[in-house]
Amino acid sequence: MDRHRAPENLQDFLRSRPAERSLWESLCAIGSAATGAKYLRALDREGLENFFSDLSRADMAWLWAHRRALLSGFERASGGEYVPVETSERLAGGGETARRGRAAIAAGEVAVAVFAGGAASRFFHSGDAAAGPAHGVKGLCPATPVAGFSFLERLAFELLEEGICAGRLLPWVIMTSPATGEAIRAWLERSALRQYPKDSIILIEQSANPRLDMDGDLAAGADGRLLWTGNGHGGIFSALLRTDADGSRPVERLRSLGVRHLVMHNVDNLCARPLWPARLGCHLLGGYDMTLSAVARIRPEEKLGIFARRRQDRTLEVLEYSECPPAVASAVGPDGSLAFRWGHINTNIVRLERARAEVPPTLYRNRRVDAGGRVIETSTFEMLNQSLAGLLHPDRVGIARVGRELFQPVKSRGGEDSLEEAQSRLSLAHARRLAENGAAIESGALVELDPALGLEDDGASRDSNLSKAGRGWKIEKDSRIYLGVRHSMEGRMPYGSGLSVGKGATFWVEAASPYGSIRLGADNGLIEDPAGAGKIVLGHDVRVEAGASIRIRIQGDGLVMIPDGATLSGCIDEVVPPGSVVVLTKG
Repeated sequence: MDRHRAPENLQDFLRSRPAERSLWESLCAIGSAATGAKYLRALDREGLENFFSDLSRADMAWLWAHRRALLSGFERASGGEYVPVETSERLAGGGETARRGRAAIAAGEVAVAVFAGGAASRFFHSGDAAAGPAHGVKGLCPATPVAGFSFLERLAFELLEEGICAGRLLPWVIMTSPATGEAIRAWLERSALRQYPKDSIILIEQSANPRLDMDGDLAAGADGRLLWTGNGHGGIFSALLRTDADGSRPVERLRSLGVRHLVMHNVDNLCARPLWPARLGCHLLGGYDMTLSAVARIRPEEKLGIFARRRQDRTLEVLEYSECPPAVASAVGPDGSLAFRWGHINTNIVRLERARAEVPPTLYRNRRVDAGGRVIETSTFEMLNQSLAGLLHPDRVGIARVGRELFQPVKSRGGEDSLEEAQSRLSLAHARRLAENGAAIESGALVELDPALGLEDDGASRDSNLSKAGRGWKIEKDSRIYLGVRHSMEGRMPYGSGLSVGKGATFWVEAASPYGSIRLGADNGLIEDPAGAGKIVLGHDVRVEAGASIRIRIQGDGLVMIPDGATLSGCIDEVVPPGSVVVLTKG
C-alpha cells in the first residue's frame, strides 16, 4: 500500500469538492499525505466531512512548523551549554519589598490572569459521581479541604479579600480553552460568587492546534475528528493581543484600567497567592520586564522546569523537565546538592507592554491519547509563557525565590502532586494560624479558613477578625472545621475562646455574603458593607460533641448566636435567612 496515495474513498469524496481538495493539497504540500492511508481510509462520508471541517480551522503554517520540528532529527541539548542561575535570598513577607507590592495593588497597577484551559482527565473516572457538572474542567472541580470550593471559587474569594484590603478590585483575566470555555462561562453566569463584580472579569480563550502522530501526520479519531490541544499557556499573549469582533483588544482594556503588570499562574496551584506582595515588590523594585517564581528543587526527577542560563549569552531559560538534558537535571555541585537548584512553578509577572503574540514553541513527544478506543502516540507544539524571558534582555528578567508554601500543584486525586496532598498542605497552613493563637489541633483534623477571614500573613498589619480565634481551642483527631463568617455583632468578636470540636465531628459556619452588599466605586474602589453581612457570635467554651455534624449557613445579613458553654451534638444543618437571628444552645 502506498501510504502517500489518497485512499479510494477519499479520492471519490474530493472529486466534486474543490474546497476540500484544496485543503488536502495543502496538507500534502507540508508532507502529511500519509494521513489519508492511516486515518481516513475507513471513514464514511460523514467522517470525511468531519475531518475536513476540522482541517479548515487548522493553521497550516503552524502544522508545517510542528512537523518540521518533530522530524528534523534535532538532538536535545547535551547540557554542556548551560550554567546554573543564581537567585537572591528567599523572599520574606514584610519589609520594603512587600510594601512596594501592596502599593502597586492599591494603585491598580496589577491584574491577575489564571490559566484555566486544562481538563480534569486525571481527576475522575467514567461514572465517578464526584465529578458532577464540573467533569472535564479542572478549575471547576471541588478543591478545598472542608468546604469543597473549586479552584476558581477559591481564587475569586482570595481576589475579593485582596480587593477589600486594598480598597480596589483588580481585573481578573481567565484564560480558557475550547475544551473549558463553555463550562466556565456558564459557571460565571450562574454563580453568585459573593457579589463579585463580574464586569471586572475578562474572559479570553487560547487557540488550539491539532496533534500530530510521531510520524508527523495529522492524528484523527474513528469519527474523523482531529485531536485538538491548546496552544499552551504562552498563548495568553496572543489571546490578549488579538482583536475581537468589536475591534477592541483585551490588552487595551487592561491598559485603560491602569494595569501595567500581569501576574499569571496555573489554576491548579491551590496555594499560588498570585497577589503575594513580596513577589510583586521584587518585580517592581528590580525594574524587571518579567519575573519568574522559583522554588528549591528536591530531587533530580522532580517534575519542575529547571532554571538555567545559556553559557554563551547568559540568556535565561526554563528547561521543561520532560525535555531537559539529563546532565542538567542530575548535575551536582561540590557539596553534593543539585547544581541547577531552582525549579519553575509557573507563577510569573510580566510588564504588559512587553507581551508578544508569538514566543518560541516547545515540542512535546510521545503523548498518548485515546482516540475512540485507539491509543495514538502524539506530539504537541505549545507556547509556554516563560519562554518570553528568552526574548528579553537577561538583565531585565528576574527570579523571585519563594517557599514551597506558595506551590502545591494538583495533577491527580491521589499520590504525588495530588489533590489529597494539596488539601493536606492547605489545611496544615490554616491549622498553624489557629495554633499561633493558642489552638491545640490533633493529627488527622482538617482545618479550612475562608479568605474572607484574612489571608496568610504577608507582613501587613491587617485588622483580621481571625486575630483572636483559636485561644484555648481544641480540635480533636479526624474532625473537620470550616470558618467562613467574617463579621459579628457590633463590639463583639466572631469567635470566642475555648471551642472544643470532638473526635470525628464537623463544625462548619459559612456566610453567603461575608462582606455584605459590595459596592464598586470610581476607579474600581471596592467597599464592603458590614451591616449587610452574615454574622456570628460564637461564645466561649462551646463544645461540639464527638461525631456531631454542625453546618450553619447564613444568608444575607442573618445572625447566628451560640451562647457561652453551649453543647452541640447530633446533626444540625441550619440555614439562617436574611434578617433573622438564630440561637443554637444544644443539638
